[in-house]
Parts: sequence; structure tokens; C-alpha cells
Amino acid sequence: MADSDSVEGHLKLRPAQYDDLIRNLVPAYPAMRAVQLDVLALGVPASGGLVLDLGGRTGALAAAIAERFPGVTVQVWDLDPGMLAIARERCAPFGDRVQCVERSFTGPLPVCNAVAARLSLRPIKGTAVQGAIARNIVASRRPGGMSGSADTLRPRRTPL
Repeated sequence: MADSDSVEGHLKLRPAQYDDLIRNLVPAYPAMRAVQLDVLALGVPASGGLVLDLGGRTGALAAAIAERFPGVTVQVWDLDPGMLAIARERCAPFGDRVQCVERSFTGPLPVCNAVAARLSLRPIKGTAVQGAIARNIVASRRPGGMSGSADTLRPRRTPL
């Protein structure tokens, strides 16, 4: 793992501080989750499905998915072992329905019903890598599967 892949290396904070920082930086963060879960509901089966949470950090989204869709398994993919430790603790009440995977999501992904990501795809550098990830996401989804990525964009200031 490169130092830039860890929260401590990239954002200069301890993993336990991440959730508070994101809520301060992104005021609409809680609203993003509700919308993202509604989108995922279009492709997540009532039972037996698999949802990938790419760049899942502290497992907040994975826990929300596991709670909203009690019949599915969620895999949290992240390269940061400190963040995954928090995700394991947060998602422990869901037992083996939530699995933490210390792995990059730039390679092939397992076949799944839905792919979720929040604030983790846009920061990836390089259009070739971004394109490969997008192709892997599309290739991993079962027929009828969904992708639900939530992110923020800074509006470009243009003169009037």
C-alpha cells in the first residue's frame, strides 16, 4: 500500500477521525447515503445477493447496506488496514454478512448484484485507471445489477 492510499498518509489524520472529518467537509453526507441506498435498491435482490463497497473506509456505507438489505452479503474493499479495522468493528453486528477485503479495486471484481462507492472513485488519478475501474465494475455486475457511486464536485467558478 502506498502512503497516499492510507488516511494517515493522504489526509494526515488518524482513521478514527475520518467519519467526523467527512461530515464536516461534506455537509450533505447523510443525505447522500439515503439516495445511494434507494438507487442500490433497484438492483439488490431480497436475499442471496452480493454488494461490493469499493473504498469502503470505516464501513459506514457497508453497515447501512447490510441494515437496509438484510438478505445480502456486503464486501468492503479498501487498501487501508487502519480503516478496515474500524469497518470490522462497526460491522461486527452483521456477522459474516459483512466481509472486509484489504485489496485494490483496480483489478477484476467478483460477480455481484451491485457496486457501491462513496467519495472513493473520483480521487483516483489517471483516466486509464479510472476507465479500467469502470469497465471492471460493469463486467462484475449480474444482469439487472446496479452501480451507485456518490461523490461531490466543486463547481467551477465562471465569470458572468
